[in-house]
Amino acid sequence: STCTARAICRTRPLPSAAALESAREAMSRLAGRHAGLHVEDKQFALALHYRAAPRLEGVVVSAMEEVAAGVANDLELQRGKMVVELRPAGATKAQAVAAFLEEAPFAGRAPIFIGDDLTDEPAFELVNQREGVSIVVSATRPSAARARLEDVAAVRIWLGELQLEPAAALGRLTD
Repeated sequence: STCTARAICRTRPLPSAAALESAREAMSRLAGRHAGLHVEDKQFALALHYRAAPRLEGVVVSAMEEVAAGVANDLELQRGKMVVELRPAGATKAQAVAAFLEEAPFAGRAPIFIGDDLTDEPAFELVNQREGVSIVVSATRPSAARARLEDVAAVRIWLGELQLEPAAALGRLTD
């Protein structure tokens, strides 16, 4: 079977509407009980952010593990930086990048992938294998990314440089 960006290399169907609704309701109830929690609906994935309430990490992780157990055939748990996400089972950012690299206008080009989360690590590894540019943002942890930028402002500056003088911007990453 062919792998396209539209299909995202799926070997399993997208999560069911019932699984998404069940998880969404449970997450919304939890967020309603605790100030500082935010539910993000990503259409086929859901995330519960606790950046504004870091003290609730244990409560959030425990509750999300329980929610995930109830929808395990459709969604799987993915922890990130101050967020716990339920994503389609078997789907990764690396699969999405690989799929895009099979289609125009990306086919045959070196990818650039910028991320700030643990969920980005498989994509960094894929981009490195494809001799692309992998950049982690604001991370002090070890990363597969070959370059680091301090924060979002630094990413914006670098992207501006990349647009104006690509060779200089890419060279700056290796300095």
